[in-house]
Amino acid sequence: MADSVGIGSGALKVGSGLIEIAALTALVGSSTAQSLMLGNRGAVGLVWAAMSMFGVLSMIKACLAASIPAWLRDTLGVRGVEADDALGLSLMLEKEEFKARNSIARDTVGLVSEIQKEVNAKSASDDGPLQTASYDIYALDQQTSHTLSLLSAIKDQSSFTAYILPRDPFSKSRLITVTRYDWWCLLASLVKLVELFVLWKLNATALGLITCGIWIHFFFGSMMLQALKISREYDQNMSDSELDVLAGQLPTPVKSEGEPKVVLGVTKNVRLHICWKLVWGFGSIVSAMALIATYITLGKHDIKIICVWIGFQVSWLALRSVFFHFAEGMDKAFHRPFIVRKEWQSLPWRYKVRVRHLLSALSQYQMHVHPRRLYCYQEDMQTLETILNIRSEFPLDPSIAVGDTTDLSVSAVVGDTLLSSAAWMLGSKLSGMDLYDSCVVVLTVNGKSVAIPSARVLSEPPIERPSDLELGSELQFVPRGSSNTGRNPVWWYWIPCGHNRWLQAHTEQKKILGKRKATVVSDEQITQRLAIGDLYVGIKNVDDVKDIVRHSKLGCELLLRFLD
Repeated sequence: MADSVGIGSGALKVGSGLIEIAALTALVGSSTAQSLMLGNRGAVGLVWAAMSMFGVLSMIKACLAASIPAWLRDTLGVRGVEADDALGLSLMLEKEEFKARNSIARDTVGLVSEIQKEVNAKSASDDGPLQTASYDIYALDQQTSHTLSLLSAIKDQSSFTAYILPRDPFSKSRLITVTRYDWWCLLASLVKLVELFVLWKLNATALGLITCGIWIHFFFGSMMLQALKISREYDQNMSDSELDVLAGQLPTPVKSEGEPKVVLGVTKNVRLHICWKLVWGFGSIVSAMALIATYITLGKHDIKIICVWIGFQVSWLALRSVFFHFAEGMDKAFHRPFIVRKEWQSLPWRYKVRVRHLLSALSQYQMHVHPRRLYCYQEDMQTLETILNIRSEFPLDPSIAVGDTTDLSVSAVVGDTLLSSAAWMLGSKLSGMDLYDSCVVVLTVNGKSVAIPSARVLSEPPIERPSDLELGSELQFVPRGSSNTGRNPVWWYWIPCGHNRWLQAHTEQKKILGKRKATVVSDEQITQRLAIGDLYVGIKNVDDVKDIVRHSKLGCELLLRFLD
């Protein structure tokens, strides 16, 4: 009796030791499993990733990273280079998502504008191609990154170039060939049923069903993706939109570096399709439950069944590695793009409209990262589709003297973010700091719109006045790039009228559009107003205002080039 108990205890110890080994081997083959689970070998790769329980923790992490919104990856701790390479990382510009942008804590590498493919000709819409969404990119997927590596950047104002990626006429035939291969690989994965059959014969049916559960889920998920023709890339007739990309280290109002690349017609990453996300989402749940249930069930079986189970996992691991080595990668199969290089003057009309969408998206991005914050730019013009009637001075009635007030009808304001975006996209040396206080004010005069390059500064006196006697006067002139609390910021505008006269106006409750009162002031009065220091802005006299207006004119000239 004692001997039998001893033998049983010894078997339990051996079995428990093997269970611990099996738990550790969940990490074996993790990099291959993660890559396959992220779809780097097409939808069929999901099935082969799930063949072996080895690497299942990496599979769960990959499924979770791929199925949740991109901005949540850092929060949940599942973000990695592999997920960024497979799916990219971007945030929608139409949403503020200020905290998400701060949590990512890295420079942007580009912008994306999603364009509806149906509206691609001037006859289809008076407004041109329909833009559905814009995103700022923090990591490019391998497909887009490979395409951009083939292109040269815009380096100066005279060489604006856009690249168009028409549909590769040979991609369909290549897709058919590779998809046929994928179907055979999917059928080959049915060899997994051998494990279920053997474990059933050994009276371990529950263990077999649990460990095959992950494979079953991804087998049918992969079959669905391939049947929908979204296993590797979109079928030409299925995708209703395509992407325009503005790549480069994007400028900010306080830093302008990098050289832009403009690429129109990039194919969407098929792995961002909702069906892929559903397969991954349910897959993460199934995999986590199967992992826990597997090791609970293993503890109830003897050493023979445990060894058989481990033998199968090692075999599937080897076959998974073979598949990974020979299968066609998503970054190689179809990304040999035809590239058409176009200068601005030869660019078709509808593509010029799409470039302007990217210009607008860049302006929106700068508003999101601006030290002044987005709420200060709510009334600024986001797009520019018509040529402005530019005047260097406001046509002030000679009878109006300095100190008088006059009525203004402000119909639009082109802010510094749109001007600096145009300058950067054209390779100009004008930086965001050069154009920081620049603007173009569009007024209605005698029923006609008149656009006048002007100056404006954002004023918000601090709650506590500077108390340092030595630095107090300096602290009254806050340098450009400073932040604000948003309590009650006020824009002060100076619109040139000629003969050393200006129209001075300011916002009320952050609003300037509509009917406004403006005061006619002289050069001396502007200098006196600024010298007081109670506006807490970085300029001190009228010469600074004139420099801003000069930069506004230069920025306006660059912006108008996008309307040629």
